[in-house]
Amino acid sequence: MPSLDDDNKPNPDPKTQPDPKPQPEQPQAPTAGKPLAAQSIHEKEKLTYTLAEDTFHTANKDDKLTYSARLADGKPLPGWLSFNPQTRTFSGTPSNDDVGMLNVEISAKGKGGSANQRFTLNVINVNDAPQAGQKLPTLQIEHNKLFYYQLPEDAFKDIDKNDKLTFSATSENGQSLPSWLKFDAYNGTFTGSPSANTPQGNYRVTVTVTDSGGLKAHQTLVLNLAQGTPLKPVNGTDRNDVLISSADNELLAGKGGKDVYQFSRGFGHDLINNHDENSNQDDVVTFTNMNRKDFVIMRDYTSLYLRSLSGTDELRIMGQFPANSKWRIGEIRFADGSILTADEIERELQKTTEGDDHIYGSKDNDIINGKGGNDVISGEEGDDELYGEDGNDNLIGSVGNDKLSGGAGEDSLNGGDGRDHLSGGAGNDELIGGEDDDQLHGNEGDDKLYGGTGNDLLIGDSGNDVLSGSAGNDIYRFARGFGHDVINNYDGGLGRHDSIDFSDMNRSDFDIRREGNNLVLHSKDGKNQITVTNHFFNGWQIDSIRFADGTTLDHGAINSAVSTQNAPRGNYMHPAAQALQMNQMIASLNNQAQPLHALAIPDEKQPLLAAVNPY
Repeated sequence: MPSLDDDNKPNPDPKTQPDPKPQPEQPQAPTAGKPLAAQSIHEKEKLTYTLAEDTFHTANKDDKLTYSARLADGKPLPGWLSFNPQTRTFSGTPSNDDVGMLNVEISAKGKGGSANQRFTLNVINVNDAPQAGQKLPTLQIEHNKLFYYQLPEDAFKDIDKNDKLTFSATSENGQSLPSWLKFDAYNGTFTGSPSANTPQGNYRVTVTVTDSGGLKAHQTLVLNLAQGTPLKPVNGTDRNDVLISSADNELLAGKGGKDVYQFSRGFGHDLINNHDENSNQDDVVTFTNMNRKDFVIMRDYTSLYLRSLSGTDELRIMGQFPANSKWRIGEIRFADGSILTADEIERELQKTTEGDDHIYGSKDNDIINGKGGNDVISGEEGDDELYGEDGNDNLIGSVGNDKLSGGAGEDSLNGGDGRDHLSGGAGNDELIGGEDDDQLHGNEGDDKLYGGTGNDLLIGDSGNDVLSGSAGNDIYRFARGFGHDVINNYDGGLGRHDSIDFSDMNRSDFDIRREGNNLVLHSKDGKNQITVTNHFFNGWQIDSIRFADGTTLDHGAINSAVSTQNAPRGNYMHPAAQALQMNQMIASLNNQAQPLHALAIPDEKQPLLAAVNPY
């Protein structure tokens, strides 16, 4: 009996009803195929890169995919790089300004939606030689007068972005500079004070700039020395003497005993040679009618300067520093009754301002805050804490276990001897560990970290950093969000063990592959990458990689993990040449560890002074 519906009418027999009309099949979105390999191209080299047909797949019949490309952050491709969607081909020729890493996103759109893939494109720098810029002048200098000259910023130019330029200076014949002339390679400054017996004439100086690839450019600086007035000698004895300055420019030498050097307003430009092998540092400088407020006190290398605010009088005490110097004056007494002891002078010279300061520490454990300005701070002896704060600062730890912090700006930090802790802070900084076991933190910005000798810990932190451990058993430590970093790990020492350590990233977070001679660890989210240059050459290799999940890959496991699809390609520079270049660069950086100037100024900025060692 047929069933009834709600109205008591028979329901239709399903066997006698026509089949329902078939529904159209819903189109499916395309899917990504095999992951895209990273690509590399040298600047000025033509790129042609065509995506394989199986980069994306579609299950839909007669589905023609439409391709597009942009940067992974949503921005359009740079002007030099074009993409042909019909042929799926990238092409273009990058220039020097395009050097760096690009994250490129490919989109394939079909009937049912779209799919994306990403790959990295690394534009590798090809070293361009620096060039001479503004012609250097002929300077007029005089005997017994200090002069200062800083190379202009446009004296040389280099189109390579962030290239490290190293300055040097010699006499034109290739010999060393005359003893009275000093050149500060870090600041690009010449200072000097030719003595009365220095021959007159033109002194031709060759200034050379060398880039990180060893290419050079040269300019000539001419110093024309005219005849000056020789210093009048005023000599003491081995007893306790009082040496009284006159209006002449004089050289005062107390010799032995407890001596007093006496000056009155209008004394001119005098020099004290207070050398005494049996010195108890009890010699005194006294001003009969000039007060403390009449002078600016400055330091330059080992010399102390007292310059009158009027500029008419200047006293240089050679060899006042360091603290154990045989030339050291014990006290300076002024007409207003104020007295500065040798230790008080050192503390006075450590006062910083919001301007450009040049500061030396003492033999003690110093804490020095640079405040504003572009400062040069050298800690000297002791375990020091140096803070650059604002500005582009140069911090040198020198001797001791020091803590250096660059703060804001583009800073240069050199630990020197001892176990040092260096933090770059904000900005693109350069950190050099120096001797012993050091910790280097790049912090923010694109930083360059050089470990030097010893077992060092290098942490680039955020930004695209370059890390070079150099000699010793070094650790390169990374945390999520470290950016795209490069490790130059050359160390030819026997038995060394250098490692990469991930504090919060696991083995499963990374693809590990070989690109040419380089080892590449690429995070699967595309946000982080480490390139170990020349890993597959002896002396450059990473010996182990440790991940946060406990996985450890030794050297053999690393090499087994890499994909063999990318065969080694020719390098522009053989690793042996790169090793030589790196060692030369690090040696050059270490040689620049000592700044030329260290001035402390009570009220106003003064010009820098000459570097003259005691004799």
